[in-house]
Amino acid sequence: MKQCLTPGGATKKIWKLAGDDNTDWWITDHFKNQLKERNIISSDIKHLLRTGYVYKEGTESTVPGLWKCQLEGQTPNSNNRTIVVVIIPDFSDRSIKLSLSFGETETSDSFFTK
Repeated sequence: MKQCLTPGGATKKIWKLAGDDNTDWWITDHFKNQLKERNIISSDIKHLLRTGYVYKEGTESTVPGLWKCQLEGQTPNSNNRTIVVVIIPDFSDRSIKLSLSFGETETSDSFFTK
């Protein structure tokens, strides 16, 4: 089984993946609804993926060999809020799934801002 990347290694690989025009973006309806509820635009999420940081080691995804990474940072339209998103990057097929998101103090899966 593949090992999880260090937070620094994951950050750099996610930046590269997010900056690649050939990367596929998989966004669930649940995630889209949460963006709408919190008045966050999709370009801010793309900005976050290109500039945000992974501070914690990832957790295993339900797909063997893939890891959920929590990425956080501020974006041009976030009004100084820190946005935190959990993504599942797949570096082998150049894709990013944005579906599972949670807050540090929350127990259920939900998108949030600090």
